[in-house]
Amino acid sequence: MTQITLDCLKPYVGTGDTLEEYEGQRDLHTFPIQDVFGGPLTMLPVSRTKKWKVENLKNVQTYFDTIKDCDRAKWHRDFVGNM
Repeated sequence: MTQITLDCLKPYVGTGDTLEEYEGQRDLHTFPIQDVFGGPLTMLPVSRTKKWKVENLKNVQTYFDTIKDCDRAKWHRDFVGNM
């Protein structure tokens, strides 16, 4: 696998643990696999809304802040090279 295509949610804003879908449109984006930095995530739909509750959302942001400047492409090359 070299990439993954996802229907993205709106960017995180606020202090809660929910993310919201785009209304009436899709936001498809293809990510290089080395940019997938964690998971799987537990996401539960919020009843009667276009929102998703994401368990440990703050931890995801904290982890991203820790690794965002790392050479994730090298990590991926090293991982694939060791298979």
